[in-house]
Amino acid sequence: MVAPRMIGTSVRSRYESGSGFPCFVSVEQDGSGNAWSVALAICRGIGATKGGVIESSAREETLMDLFAEQALWPTIIATFTEAYSVLRSLGCSDEALVHELWLSKEPAEVFEKCADDGFIRQLLHHSSVRSANSYCQTLVSISSSDVL
Repeated sequence: MVAPRMIGTSVRSRYESGSGFPCFVSVEQDGSGNAWSVALAICRGIGATKGGVIESSAREETLMDLFAEQALWPTIIATFTEAYSVLRSLGCSDEALVHELWLSKEPAEVFEKCADDGFIRQLLHHSSVRSANSYCQTLVSISSSDVL
């Protein structure tokens, strides 16, 4: 299995730019004795080795992929949709909301900083008020989950 950790169009654009990307790789059966060599050659061929190849399994990759696709991303999309509805009902204009939630690409920048620096350290890139609020909310969330 060769499983890039990003969408197909990004795999292609990173290949073209030579920047690489992370990728899971596994061999579930090896009838020829060459499966690892072939899998790693495919990783090299698509540019994944420049971003880091991680040994995984088909089961692990499937569990994480399905969870992200069927739980995580739909929840994030629903949160943005609800934010739009709530802010619209409070009088924010469509133009401002679309710009804030989508066109500014701020959410994408935050996710990129999370990937680069981690969920907590990325807060250093924000205003002190935003950072303090996010940090406190994170601590409350962690404390609540520890109790359960």
